Amino acid sequence: MRATFLALLFSGAACVHSYACPKRGGPTWRELQSSHFLLRTNLADGQANALLDDLEETLLAMTAIWPAAPPPRVQVFAPRDARETSEFISPRDLLGHPVSYIGFFGDPVIVIDGSKPIAEQDYLRRNLASLMVQQNLLRSPIWIQIGLPLYLDSIRTDRTRRVAIAGDTNREMIGALLQVGAAPVEWVLRADPASRDHSLYVETCWLLVNHLMGEETVAMRAYLRALAEGRDPEEAWKSNFSRLKMEDLDAALASHLATRNVTVISVAMPLQIAPVAASRPLADAELHAQRAESRLHVGFAVGDITDEAREAQHEDPANPLGIAIDESLTASEKLRLAETASAARPDDWRIWFLRWSLAEQIASGERSTWSVHPGRMVDRYAQYPRTLETEEAAWLQTALRLKPDNVFVLSASTVARLAERNATAALPLAETANALAPARPLLLDQFALALAGVGRCTDALRVEEQAIAREADLRVKEGLISFERMHTSLEAEYFQQSEELHRRLGSHLEAFRTGCH
Repeated sequence: MRATFLALLFSGAACVHSYACPKRGGPTWRELQSSHFLLRTNLADGQANALLDDLEETLLAMTAIWPAAPPPRVQVFAPRDARETSEFISPRDLLGHPVSYIGFFGDPVIVIDGSKPIAEQDYLRRNLASLMVQQNLLRSPIWIQIGLPLYLDSIRTDRTRRVAIAGDTNREMIGALLQVGAAPVEWVLRADPASRDHSLYVETCWLLVNHLMGEETVAMRAYLRALAEGRDPEEAWKSNFSRLKMEDLDAALASHLATRNVTVISVAMPLQIAPVAASRPLADAELHAQRAESRLHVGFAVGDITDEAREAQHEDPANPLGIAIDESLTASEKLRLAETASAARPDDWRIWFLRWSLAEQIASGERSTWSVHPGRMVDRYAQYPRTLETEEAAWLQTALRLKPDNVFVLSASTVARLAERNATAALPLAETANALAPARPLLLDQFALALAGVGRCTDALRVEEQAIAREADLRVKEGLISFERMHTSLEAEYFQQSEELHRRLGSHLEAFRTGCH
């Protein structure tokens, strides 16, 4: 191990790539922080500030069109031109989109071409919209999961008049629907795959949401509020759209196609406060670790990923992301490096959480050379809870003390308390986690278990029913949706619900029905 570590420290200088990194005279990378974004870019200062302003403006427009809470802070990684951005495009992505993913420590990350105007960044807008749907809707039928992000993707702003504009005609969608006509609305609402193709379903979802947001704005917003409250989608539809007949909706969609247009709406936007709250140079180690993480999610060769991770460790041996993603190290070797790193940087919560995650990986028997996402270890720990060893519990407790608002840390800490049969301590942790991420079945399940543990059986039953309903919304039926067609990597992170989770939720529900003391 010592030889491996020394090799990392004394390997050749970093930056073996075609682009010029700061050490080789390339532009400095900076991290700019605003209310809702963490922008990492090598754009010139003025361009970087303008991009951050545009990001905040875009999110402001989305919340004007759909009055809902913005997502948690999003990390945007913006190389300065198309050539550098191309290093983060998956060879499997035929549309040429950069990557988006949930980072190793819980932050959503979106990679964009920093040289392109925000108006051309449809992938960015769709990801932001998907995060808003996940953040706000306790219930979300498939047609909303698909159609609402596609609708919000159309948003643009008029800064002179301070208005957000939505409903811009998508010529590609209209053109495709003109070939065969829109699918029946009743079929779309049922989400019945029947014999119809995926593309038609996606395109009709987009057109239906356009129509309802444009022509039935008040009712549609009320419907979305009902979903946010966790109401059954069918009942929410009846409450807000009972006067609409299916045949009339079919005719309305056909009319949009006949005119090749959709209803455009404009909503006033508040004045935006200057968004930059903090700015700092991005250290080379952080840049290389970021590149390693992005390349891991894109699907680059192991050697490319490891090169970046090693460069991160060469610059800073205590960089937690560089340690986590080094594919040349076993979990045990990473754990020893993380131990050294925690002594060097005792206030970095990521290192303490990484130590817990690696210990869980070792205990679980996961393949030791994989760079296993800590979020996966949290899910596995929830599936197979155990009383932690004293030092493991201390690592997790330190991470919680340093970062009490991280969902991964809160979830693992909740399970640890439940495994100790200390539901009283678990309950506030579960409540906080659900306040931060209110629509995740796993977190709802943990909340229900904590409620049951303190004897609040009625509340536990209600929350577990919410978890089951939400899991059913997210579990995409095989063959119904093509992720390659319209869905984003960020959405896929949430859609990958296991059969084990499905069974566990049902088992807990039955237990709560018979008594939970």
